[in-house]
Amino acid sequence: MLALLAAVAAVTCAKAEDQTTPGNSGAGGSNGAGSTTTAGMGTAVQNTTTVSTVSGTNGSTATSSASQSSASTSTSTSTTGGGNQGGEAGAPSETTGSDGGSGTGGSGTDGSVSTTGVPPDVIENASVVLLYKIDSSTATTASIFMHLYLRNQSDDAFPLGAAEVRYWLDPDGRGYTLASHYQGPGIGDVTLSKGSSGDDDYVSVTFEEGETLAANTGDINPNEFQLKLDASGGNFDQSDDYSFEPTYTTPTEHDRITVYLADELIWGCEPSGACAGDDPGAGGAGGAAGAAGAEG
Repeated sequence: MLALLAAVAAVTCAKAEDQTTPGNSGAGGSNGAGSTTTAGMGTAVQNTTTVSTVSGTNGSTATSSASQSSASTSTSTSTTGGGNQGGEAGAPSETTGSDGGSGTGGSGTDGSVSTTGVPPDVIENASVVLLYKIDSSTATTASIFMHLYLRNQSDDAFPLGAAEVRYWLDPDGRGYTLASHYQGPGIGDVTLSKGSSGDDDYVSVTFEEGETLAANTGDINPNEFQLKLDASGGNFDQSDDYSFEPTYTTPTEHDRITVYLADELIWGCEPSGACAGDDPGAGGAGGAAGAAGAEG
């Protein structure tokens, strides 16, 4: 009997030694971003049962057992994920910004052509002279009539189609009409209009697009064009007109009638005092002197 009990106790002890109680699993991290966390510590408790046999004095045998628990601690690391199983690794949190695109710069003009299509060197080298002949030297008149001529002194043809001639006057608030009864073969058709610059009025003469003056003008007669102003009522008083010159009864160079090429002053002086060839911003003395001469 004692031998049987000892065998049973040995088997029981062996089985007890093989049994373990799984510890609670650590709490996993919550599902979310891909940062790395350390899971909770799980404790696996191993129960060990010790069986001892004590012989009593009366020959009886008692069996007692004592249980001893030992604990082992394990630490597991997992990527974030809920539940007992670790979640999949999250995407890296580092981001890379995209490069900025390259801007496109604007292209500037090279200044090789003016807004009127005339090259700057043509404007710079232009050499044109205006001549004037008054038909009547009487200051008070119902009609102003004159003969105008252009002489090209350059070795190059002059782009007449980009030119303008201005005759300056003070109409004293009087209305008037414009006419040109003759244009020489070197001039072609003209267009007449009225304009003003500040307080100064003028009559503008422009020419057909594409028209040119031959280089090195000899005879000025082919380059004549006439201008006539007729008062709508009463008479003009030319005594204070800037461009009026009663002494020029034959064709004479006249710098108080101005010539422009591509809107740039290339001959004469304006009433403001600006003269052809002046530095930008510098007023010429010709205009003031001319005005004084007209009043004299």
